[in-house]
Amino acid sequence: MLKTFLAALATVALTVGLSTVVVASASAEDTEATVAPVVAETEAIPPVVPIVDEVVKIALTYISGCAEDTTNTWRVRNPSSAEVLGNDNNGGVQSNSPSCAIITPSATIAVTECVYDSNGKAAFREVRITFDNSKSNVPVAFTVPWFASFDRTVAAGETVAFRASNIWPTGGGYSVVANGQTFTLPIARCSEPVKPADEVVTVANVPKSFDCAAGMVNFTTTTYTTSHVFDARTVTWVQGKTVEGPTVPSTRGFTQKETAEHCATAASETPRASSCSTTDDQSPYTRWIHLVLDPALEYSIANDQTDVKTVATSNYVELAVGNYTVRVAAASGYLLSPGAIDSWSLTVADSASCAPTPSPTPTPSPTPSPSPTTGGSNTPAQGASSGGDEIIAAAAVSTLPTPDVTTDGAAGGSGANPASGSPAPGSRVDAVLKTENPMFVSIGHAAIAALTVLLLCALILLVRRYRAAGNQ
Repeated sequence: MLKTFLAALATVALTVGLSTVVVASASAEDTEATVAPVVAETEAIPPVVPIVDEVVKIALTYISGCAEDTTNTWRVRNPSSAEVLGNDNNGGVQSNSPSCAIITPSATIAVTECVYDSNGKAAFREVRITFDNSKSNVPVAFTVPWFASFDRTVAAGETVAFRASNIWPTGGGYSVVANGQTFTLPIARCSEPVKPADEVVTVANVPKSFDCAAGMVNFTTTTYTTSHVFDARTVTWVQGKTVEGPTVPSTRGFTQKETAEHCATAASETPRASSCSTTDDQSPYTRWIHLVLDPALEYSIANDQTDVKTVATSNYVELAVGNYTVRVAAASGYLLSPGAIDSWSLTVADSASCAPTPSPTPTPSPTPSPSPTTGGSNTPAQGASSGGDEIIAAAAVSTLPTPDVTTDGAAGGSGANPASGSPAPGSRVDAVLKTENPMFVSIGHAAIAALTVLLLCALILLVRRYRAAGNQ
């Protein structure tokens, strides 16, 4: 209400003042016309320039905060002047920009959120700048250095917003100048996390074979690769799916446990040597030691007398007659099984030099002579035996060889034929026994002695029976 009243009062005052000026001007003209001096006729009279009144319309805008200054009245001193002057209450002259003007500009910036692609790269962002002059009571010019197209003059109480250039993901900013003030409008950068390297895991599969000689374990490996994908919601890289790669053959050395488990070995057969008591039709030699060669084993044969060593390269090794020690060791990459025998002592004999062993000739059983009888008597004749005695005598004769009673090697009785040159049965037995070991020979001799004693006892008993029969 006060503002309206003051505005009306000012309009009235201005109208009255202008009327007074016009009236005063007309009176002056009338006076001049009346009291004009008399000019001589010989002088030229200058033409009279008519005076035209100038009407000036002034629109006064009272600024908030200045309306209570009722003494701040304006007047026109020179209507023909384009400059309007007013009274500042102190008798001075001021321009039409009152000292009570309010200038409070500001500038702000708005940036869209960071947007990422599948590779985690941020895109350009939209930028809007706002020039705010809503708190000012006079127009204010806003400028943006290096960006003349952004410059604006914003009316009092107004706000202007416009779209600026898109900004890089790395950020940046603008500076705005208004009424001598500089407003810095920063734009933060978009964070771009670095993509982690793929996670690669190689898994060794179960070994397929063990090459003890080469000291290598054959196995395969499989590689699993895990990549990462970008999560735009959390702006982080997260693990993606895992891809299984191809199976790749590979080798490595043995562990101690694998060597003991897969490369332990031992001789599969005990070595043996040639002798007079054994024969081997597979051997190409008559003096030899037989081994079962194995690539996991290394055999060496040493002569106990000469200490000459022989390396076995075949299953049968030809050697001179003598005593030998056979040793075995694990080949490279192998080891002997715990408790395995690693040496043997053997005697090599030449089977070709041994005495032949002839087959024994069977001895025919003698036929007993019939006992003489007299006068149909059932009593046996002298020197004859009864039926039971005949059985005993026949058994004795059929189971025991005829003893050799000669001392010069000639056969006696019907047990040998000197002309044929064949040895007596006793000589054949001795020949056989001489080829055996001493223990067997001793047992054979004891058996022969026992049989001889039994034979003598049987003969003595038989003779006694014949004599007893003859005396009767």
